[in-house]
Amino acid sequence: MAKPLLSTRGLTVEIAGKRVCDGLELDIRPGQRWALLGINGVGKTTLLHTLAGLRAPRAGEIRLDDRPLAALPRRAVARRLGLLPQD
Repeated sequence: MAKPLLSTRGLTVEIAGKRVCDGLELDIRPGQRWALLGINGVGKTTLLHTLAGLRAPRAGEIRLDDRPLAALPRRAVARRLGLLPQD
């Protein structure tokens, strides 16, 4: 099995005191497709911004190519990770 491109360990994300996710363990591997579904206002965009390194998580770690995302230069992240907002 291929190594994950993007992974989280114990990820907790909050916005305005509201917990979006708690203890998320996620491995996204080459060739996989994922969808994030939910009603308006539940934190989907906040979670995506956190996974892209645009927001800091409350706890846990995000890894890109098995390296801590927070330790990577933004240019290196931009070469491997993209986010296209809806509007």
